Amino acid sequence: MNETLKNAIVRAVGGRQYLEDVYHHGADAGFPNFTYLSDTTRFFRRHRREIVELAEETARDMGESVLDMIASFPCLHSDVSTDEIARVLYGQWHDDDTHVMVANAMAWFALEAVARHVCES
Repeated sequence: MNETLKNAIVRAVGGRQYLEDVYHHGADAGFPNFTYLSDTTRFFRRHRREIVELAEETARDMGESVLDMIASFPCLHSDVSTDEIARVLYGQWHDDDTHVMVANAMAWFALEAVARHVCES
């Protein structure tokens, strides 16, 4: 687990005490700095490289491509293409609904991954 990303998430969410709730209820339950699209998008853009690295590692451990793994996230609509996901992940940002939705999904992914790491360790 990337310590920089872990510390950024703990700071953003307001402390480790929230991580158990994230672990049990998921990021979409609403947590400080991870509720509004403007917050999750900002967090993703600030920590894009670390989040993408985490996603690539997770997908590799699961034996699938990072783009297919992300495309399967329940919070993304099935009409989000892997091309659009790749553009967001690898820095070709556009301020449109699809890119904001992918950035939100990636911020939630990182939040849940950190919560899982902390609670299962």
